[in-house]
Amino acid sequence: MSCLGEMIKTLRHTRDLSLQDVADAAEISKAHVWELERGKSINPTIETLCKLGIALKTDAVLLCSAAIVDQGSR
Repeated sequence: MSCLGEMIKTLRHTRDLSLQDVADAAEISKAHVWELERGKSINPTIETLCKLGIALKTDAVLLCSAAIVDQGSR
């Protein structure tokens, strides 16, 4: 699992949100959230990370940082 994926999953579980809850709030597909959590979707856009930050009630900079870590490890 990717650093970003672990962060998304942990935040989602901590906030007791389903994949669909996050997808709806972020205005992205449930499949995309699932793929991000599992590290199957790489290089998400800044817009997607910002929307996820809002949906997960966290700072989008943390999500961006995790995405950058993942890019460095590939």
